Amino acid sequence: MVPAKRALAPTKQKWKSAKKSTPIQPSTGIREKWHSLANDPGLNRAGVEVGARAIFQPNGSPQMRIVFRAGDKESSVECVHVALYSGSLESLPSDVDLVWSSEGFPLVLDPEEHFFALNSYVAGIAEVGIGAMFAAARDAGNLPVGFNVLMQQQILRALLLVVPVATLDFCLWVIDDVLIAERNSRLASEFLAPVKEILGELLSYNSYLPPEVLERLAADEEATVRRGVARHKYTPSEILAHLARDEDASVRRGVARNENSPPAALANLVADKDAGVRWAVAGNEHTPRELFPRLAEDKNELVRKGLAGNEQVPSEILTQLAKDPSASVREKITNNKHTTLEVLSQLASDE
Repeated sequence: MVPAKRALAPTKQKWKSAKKSTPIQPSTGIREKWHSLANDPGLNRAGVEVGARAIFQPNGSPQMRIVFRAGDKESSVECVHVALYSGSLESLPSDVDLVWSSEGFPLVLDPEEHFFALNSYVAGIAEVGIGAMFAAARDAGNLPVGFNVLMQQQILRALLLVVPVATLDFCLWVIDDVLIAERNSRLASEFLAPVKEILGELLSYNSYLPPEVLERLAADEEATVRRGVARHKYTPSEILAHLARDEDASVRRGVARNENSPPAALANLVADKDAGVRWAVAGNEHTPRELFPRLAEDKNELVRKGLAGNEQVPSEILTQLAKDPSASVREKITNNKHTTLEVLSQLASDE
C-alpha cells in the first residue's frame, strides 16, 4: 500500500501478466469486506471495524479505500492505491518501478485481483493490529511504501472522525510506546509528529476530556498540543493558570481567549510582551472589568481594536476609545451594542 502520489508496484510477485499495454476494463459495482480489530483492544471496545472497499466504474480506474466504521459513522483513508497502478500502462510516470512477469511483460491486475490485494492488506492490518503496525513502522524507519508516515496520518485522521475518544487513548498509547522504546529524542520527535498533529485536531473538537488527560497533554513538548489544551473549554482553571506562563506565545494566546481562564491569569497576560496575547485578553468577554482601562491605553492598536469589539466593555470605555487616533478602532466601536447614541453620532461625522 502506498500514498496516492507514489503508486509503486510491490516487489516480485506473481500477478497476472499482460502482453499488451491496454487499459483494464473494470466491471461496475462495489466490493467490500470488514474485519474486527481484536488486537487493538481500545478500538475494538469502541466498536471499530476496518474494511476494504473497491468501487468499480465503467471505463475508469477502480477506487480503492480503507474504511473505518463504528455504529453509523465511517471514514476512509484516501491516500492509498493497491498493489499496481490502476490506470493504463501508457499513463504511468516514467520514474515508477514496475513488476515484470517471467516472460518479461508488465504485470496487470484485473478488478477482482485489485480487490483481493486491497483486502489482503486490510486483513493483515486487522490481524497484526494497528498499534503493532505503528511499532513496526518505527522499527523499520521511514518506509517508502507500506505503513509510512502519510498512511499513519490518514489512518489516525479517519479514526478521529469515527471514535475521537478512543483515538485519543490510542495516540497516548503510541506516545508512551515510542518514548519508552526510543532513546533518541530526535527520532522519537520525528515519529510522533503525525500523532501530535492528530492530537491537536482532536483537542479542537472541544469534546469532554478527563482532567487527568488534559493535565498530561498540557505538559507535552509540542506547542500545538499545549495550545489545544489552552483553548479547550473543559481545561481546569489550574491547568490554564500554568499554561498562561508557557514560553510559546500561541499557547498563552489560547489561555487569553479561553472563557474559563482564571482572572489572575488574565491579569498577568494584560502585560504580556506579545501583542496577540493582549489582543486575545481584550476580546475575551470574561476578562475582568478592572482590566479594561489598561487595555484601552495599550500602545498596540490591534489590542485596542479587540477591546472595542468586546460587548462586555462598558460605555465609558467605549467613549474613551471613540477618541482613539486609529480609524480602525473608532470604526469597530460602531458595531458594539453598548456604544451610546451620542458616541455614534460623534463617529458618524468622523472623517
